[in-house]
Amino acid sequence: MIPNLPDLGNLRAKRNIVNSTTLTSVNNAHNLSLVKETNILQCKPISDTRMVQFGVNFLYQESTKKPAKFGLTNVTNTYLSNLVICDNPKKFLFWHGIHPTTAAHEIFAKAALKTLNIRESHSSQS
Repeated sequence: MIPNLPDLGNLRAKRNIVNSTTLTSVNNAHNLSLVKETNILQCKPISDTRMVQFGVNFLYQESTKKPAKFGLTNVTNTYLSNLVICDNPKKFLFWHGIHPTTAAHEIFAKAALKTLNIRESHSSQS
């Protein structure tokens, strides 16, 4: 599984810094290159290796646009805000300005498993 990067320029800790748009641009260029290079590698016979691309960036964007779909209620603030602990970490996307909560990791893990299961079922039908 080859995951791409979420928009690092739009993370809570980076969103309002001077270089956030540059960071987003570099991030997008990285993700485009990753797709291109992965597609090239997939065309080469490499034993029984299968590669699956995983859109972490899309999942991050989707969770910030439609938090209720993922059981989240707060995707703009962080669970640990100035060392004040909020009520329920399972409702937050981020622990602090950069790192996702356990709930967010669970969302990513379930999506990754679903991606692998879909890929596996298509491979076994071929």
